[in-house]
Amino acid sequence: MTTRSTPSRQSRRAQQRSGGRGSSPRSLPMVLGAVVVVGIALAVALLGGDPPAPQGIEPVVAGESLAPDGAGGPAPAPVVTATDLTSGGETTAPVEGSPTILLFAAHWCPACDAELPVVQQWVDAGGLPDGVELQLVATANDPLRNNHPAQGWLERHGWTSDALQDVDSVLGQAYGITGFPTFVAVDADGTAVGHVTGQLTPEQLDALAASVAQDG
Repeated sequence: MTTRSTPSRQSRRAQQRSGGRGSSPRSLPMVLGAVVVVGIALAVALLGGDPPAPQGIEPVVAGESLAPDGAGGPAPAPVVTATDLTSGGETTAPVEGSPTILLFAAHWCPACDAELPVVQQWVDAGGLPDGVELQLVATANDPLRNNHPAQGWLERHGWTSDALQDVDSVLGQAYGITGFPTFVAVDADGTAVGHVTGQLTPEQLDALAASVAQDG
């Protein structure tokens, strides 16, 4: 016969004081670490699924700012330099000596999200005339809104042209941008001759490009 011993009242109290549930104080850091990892993953998911992108260099503007929405008529376009999201280097806009179409777009803007594939398909189909440059300015960046960071947003749309990172909307302010998307046409002499806000069709993009083409 096997005799089962009964724990003393004192030993039972000792087990209760030590936890009595199989937990060890040494497991607490592991639990807290798991909670932190889950919290970070949840925060990333809520912010759009991508970690924030580096801000890049501080944009530089040379020249006078344009009137809001191009209200002042043709005027010398400011020359701006910023990080290029497609190459990681620095890019200057407009392209010196070449007619340039600047597209100002915000990653959280539904109209911009719909317009980007239209413009890219137009480029892929050969719609951009020879000698005319296309540059996008990713402006009004907001890490708490959809499609942040802008770099990932552009990559998902297969964007192939220059894309300037407009930190703190410095470039958008220099060009008098008040809505998105906005196209600014700059001729070969560096004069802003057209300012159009809203989505454009391929035919309207043809007309805008022709307005600044060197043989237009």
